[in-house]
Amino acid sequence: MKKLILFTLLPLFSFSQITWSWTDAETGLDKGTFVTNGTLNEDGTVSSGTYTISDFTLDQTSTPISTSGSFANGDWVLSQPDIGFIWSGSYVTEFWRSSGGYTNGLNIYTQGYTHGISMSIDYFAISQGEDNFLVSQSTTPLVAPLNSETDSDIKLNGTVSAESNQIKNVAEPTEAKDAATKGYVDNNVNSFSGSYNDLTDTPTTITNQQATDISTNSSKVTFPGFGTSAGTALAGDTSLFSGSYSDLTNTPLTITTQQASDIETNNAKISNAQVDWNANSGASAILNKPDVYFKEEIDLLIAQMQNQINTMQQELQNLKPYSTVAYDGFDYDQGTTLYNKSGGYGWSEAWDNDSSSQSWFSVRNMHYIINSSSSYGGVYSSSRRSEMTYHNLESVGNYLGNDDQQTDIACFSFRNLSESINSGVYYVQFLVQFNNFSDSDANGAKNNYFILMEDTVDKLVVRRKNGNIYLAKTRLSSEPSDIVDTGVVLKGSSAAQFIIVQMDFNNNKTSIWVDPELNSFDYVSPSTAPDAFLSYSSSFNRISLISQTKWDYGVPTLFDEISVIKKN
Repeated sequence: MKKLILFTLLPLFSFSQITWSWTDAETGLDKGTFVTNGTLNEDGTVSSGTYTISDFTLDQTSTPISTSGSFANGDWVLSQPDIGFIWSGSYVTEFWRSSGGYTNGLNIYTQGYTHGISMSIDYFAISQGEDNFLVSQSTTPLVAPLNSETDSDIKLNGTVSAESNQIKNVAEPTEAKDAATKGYVDNNVNSFSGSYNDLTDTPTTITNQQATDISTNSSKVTFPGFGTSAGTALAGDTSLFSGSYSDLTNTPLTITTQQASDIETNNAKISNAQVDWNANSGASAILNKPDVYFKEEIDLLIAQMQNQINTMQQELQNLKPYSTVAYDGFDYDQGTTLYNKSGGYGWSEAWDNDSSSQSWFSVRNMHYIINSSSSYGGVYSSSRRSEMTYHNLESVGNYLGNDDQQTDIACFSFRNLSESINSGVYYVQFLVQFNNFSDSDANGAKNNYFILMEDTVDKLVVRRKNGNIYLAKTRLSSEPSDIVDTGVVLKGSSAAQFIIVQMDFNNNKTSIWVDPELNSFDYVSPSTAPDAFLSYSSSFNRISLISQTKWDYGVPTLFDEISVIKKN
């Protein structure tokens, strides 16, 4: 009886899910894996599409977080499930989370929410608690499929034993540490015959006669470039220098013994423009002697001249009715942070962050230099930003703001003036677009202020509240005598608003004008009444800028053209 045998052909492997590697892009010290839905293509690539993460591991880290456990085993948790990313076919174009108020980027936490990892486009962070960032990077994490067949390298780790078997089909070596075949070694080790005639670069040899001529110094040598005329060589039969003084050319000038004696006894007459001068007559015989000063006297004269120049400049300045003592128009490169910028004049140091309010200052809390061409999404889209210009105000176009990664995050910057303002009459003016979210005290939107400070203490605050612009003594002022409404409504993105604040120390009064006519505003004696005032004045030496924009609500807060003006 014949038996019928059936063969079932099974693939060696198939993938109903994909394992990916992820790595921080800046240091490579923090890395792990994702597991998502999907299948590999036959060539080992992954098609473009949206992939949901079903498992997550942290395999290596520069932080104290444990690398054991996984999301599938319950060691990692989500606050906004699900999470995943969009794959272009070769790289990630978006990380996402599908629930909660914010869906841009993904977050995953250890049990108890003691640590968290955040990923987004141009952003990667590892945090401890809510405010302590252990890693903060402005680059997109690197993601690639792990179970891909496109990598032709075979990677081994640790000791590898062939168990007394041969390794066949080894390629010819190209690098210093490549393995070499027996044929390669035989062909190269035994290629030299051992004969002198087979050597390359053999030394130059000379005859016995040439050696004798050299040892007796009678050999005539041809010197290229040194002949009887410039650029020629000596002929082979040209005699060399005889060694005699008389054969020298350009011999030095000689003097007689008497001439040497006259010089030694200072009796030699020396030809000079003033022919009757000699060493015995002394300095008094020199005509038209210049005045001679010591270095200290010259330095003193220069200092006195500089003091006179400074005095004259101050007198000229005082003739003007008013003068600008400090200015910054944010004329820095677009797309860079304000931190450590030092343009303008009238300041004692560069822009810094408000370190008293931030214990974990990072790039997310820095202001950025932007302009109308800066392309961002969300609340920082160009449709929500005014042109930041004002009639009769000169501006180059760049101004202070943020990018679309800074929403809900308070950004702080301050700069110290070169002098403390505490007497007379001063003006502080600036161009602003305030965030117009309806609830000015809501979390994620309340920190929008222009502040005059004495070191770290609030002295005067311009803020937005109830849809209008207000003047207050501090950020926390609530008494009617401490905070006043200008009655001027926020314009949002329709137009920037120009604010002038007058600090009159002589009359203990601080006034504010919003959107005045600049071509007619009189800084010596304003003819128009202020929009509001406080019966109050206080010294200040610092200007602080704070902005916080609610995600996808209202317009962002922007600043430009800050000036401090003194009435002379």
